[in-house]
Amino acid sequence: AGAGDAEWSIKLKPIYTQISGHDPQVLAIAGAGAGTETIRLDTESTLASRLEIVRRGSGKWGFGLDFLWVETKQKAAESRSPSGGELGFAAGDFLFSSADPSDTLFFSTLEDTVINMWTFDLLAFRELSSSEKGGWELLFGLRSADFDNDYRSVVGVFDVEGGRIDASSNYGRMTGALVGIAGRTRFAGGWLKGSLRQSVVFGEAELSNMTGEFTGPFEPYLHGFEDLPEDYMPVQQVHELKDVSIPITELRVDWSYPLSDAIALGVGAETSIWFGVPVPPGVSPGEGTTLSEADITLLGLFGTLRFTF
Repeated sequence: AGAGDAEWSIKLKPIYTQISGHDPQVLAIAGAGAGTETIRLDTESTLASRLEIVRRGSGKWGFGLDFLWVETKQKAAESRSPSGGELGFAAGDFLFSSADPSDTLFFSTLEDTVINMWTFDLLAFRELSSSEKGGWELLFGLRSADFDNDYRSVVGVFDVEGGRIDASSNYGRMTGALVGIAGRTRFAGGWLKGSLRQSVVFGEAELSNMTGEFTGPFEPYLHGFEDLPEDYMPVQQVHELKDVSIPITELRVDWSYPLSDAIALGVGAETSIWFGVPVPPGVSPGEGTTLSEADITLLGLFGTLRFTF
């Protein structure tokens, strides 16, 4: 861009992301004289993506948008154990055991146990100081966000009798204010940049838990909800709409190196914490219909490709 013209930049970020903090106990295995073994849910690492578009003029103000998309699966180790009359499997409100030594106790999370989440920010930037060596700026704006979490599992005496749990915490669009501060400095021939951002989004969460019992082969009950047998009649244990306010704290650091006036490559890291997120109810043994919350942390390493024009 020429002197006095607006400058546009587009930045693409693939982000290798680990998610922690949402690992509820989903199975308890009780054995005579052997205590209780617990199995927890594990959230898989995933490749998230972020798009940033920024317009800066010749003055102290700039404007932009920022979009993050994260999708990943959750699972727990599949468990199969000969009953022998001594073991019991507890998941949610279900408890299964068998006195027949030929029976096998079984537990598995299902394929569509997933987390989908995104944020979309409309931002304004106000320069505080600037020089050839670096500078500082304030940023503020409006954030929209979404968090959807589906949990599905089957437990029981394999191919004899069992129970299925379908639980979810699904959010309509949440909206709130965002503020932050960002800085940059020259480093190793490029720019080292960092920002700290804080937002609080408000909205409504739909919390649901459905359970059902069945007999006979397990295979028909290991699929998506829409593919279950017609005679399967689950019972709605929880269906609640809950007003939520979720603080989100973010820290980002990246280093970029210009290949030309128009293209730059970079690397960096970022972390964000979503505080007090209501999660699918009734998935832990003995939890009943108690509603629970988790502080969910995302930690990511990324590369960047930036175009400027």
